[in-house]
Amino acid sequence: MQEYNIFISYSRKDAALVECVVSLLRAIGANAFRDKDSIPAGVKWRPVLEDALDKATVILVFWCIHSESSVEVRAEFQRAIDGQKSLIPIILDDTPLVVDLSQFQGIDMRPIIGDHRKDSISTRIERHDPPWQSLTSNRQSYGPSGNGWNANIQDMIQNIHKVAAEADQRKKVFDEVARKIYEGIPDCIH
Repeated sequence: MQEYNIFISYSRKDAALVECVVSLLRAIGANAFRDKDSIPAGVKWRPVLEDALDKATVILVFWCIHSESSVEVRAEFQRAIDGQKSLIPIILDDTPLVVDLSQFQGIDMRPIIGDHRKDSISTRIERHDPPWQSLTSNRQSYGPSGNGWNANIQDMIQNIHKVAAEADQRKKVFDEVARKIYEGIPDCIH
């Protein structure tokens, strides 16, 4: 079984953000366990998860309104505390840390990602109209003159530019999140 030095604890509702951050951490050399892609199909997941958690050096807890209500996240960080692990809360919104987590110095991502509760970054990542949306939503304006098609193609091009700019902004946010998290991880596991 592969050994991991970083264990990722998160709510599945924040999977889009966490997936990008984990990919970036792995790209810069971190050996991170994330349940979704670290547990092989057909294997009982709980023993693998607990083994990875027990062997990890650092536990990153992505903390927000979603993780606050997650039974699994609570069980993971409590097991980490009981095992006297280094635990780093990654603060995504204004949800107060529970008492057990508040003992640990966290990394505040709110200035980078904004208020997670008002418009979650996971939602912002997944939500954008496809560039062709304007073509499919305005069929009534298509006519024999072709004016509707021309206007809609211009809209589609504008949407493509908008989506590209949003993707570039998301990449900058994720790069900053990963850099800040990586800098907060103890040097012994880099």
